[in-house]
Amino acid sequence: ESITDQAYKPVGSPNDSDAGVVVSGFVVGAGTLWMVPPESNVPVGNNCEVEVHLNSGNQVLAAYQFDLSYAETRLGLNTAIGTNGVKAGPDGFVTAVNPGTPGVVIFNGFDVTGTGPGSDLHVADVYFTALSEGVSPLSLEVETLVDPDYNTIGVPHASDNSIIVNPSPTPTPISTATPTPLPTGHGDSMNPGKMWFV
Repeated sequence: ESITDQAYKPVGSPNDSDAGVVVSGFVVGAGTLWMVPPESNVPVGNNCEVEVHLNSGNQVLAAYQFDLSYAETRLGLNTAIGTNGVKAGPDGFVTAVNPGTPGVVIFNGFDVTGTGPGSDLHVADVYFTALSEGVSPLSLEVETLVDPDYNTIGVPHASDNSIIVNPSPTPTPISTATPTPLPTGHGDSMNPGKMWFV
């Protein structure tokens, strides 16, 4: 039975690992990368992450290099997480991360035995902090994508993405009640707390 209508699920025979996947309404084949979620809305000062996914078709992923471009005035890499803001996904591996060029993070990975094959391999996560209001396009370039025999995986290409940075939420002011002064009087030593008024 074919699977044709669920996002991020194989299209074609359920046993055909070279099948495409449906991503935001279009089918992608072997060698295609995409980012999840397809678009994010994040307030200024908040952190967010982007997952990098791959359809490796019938091939095992052994090595890759990706360049992810972003608007450095809108987003900053959250280098407190992972290696310079990049962590391996459950189906991936990260060997080195180069955040040296403003607005670009270059990351790669190599594994002798590799991972996959699969139509939806979650390879890596990239972590950002929202800096200023506006839209940051995300553009992913595939420099290297090979199997253990150094054969190129499918037709390497990637879909773009974006993160919308919204204004910080305005805190709701906390109202403080003004205390009502107590009336003056004389205390009763026999009944503490009781007041005699004059």
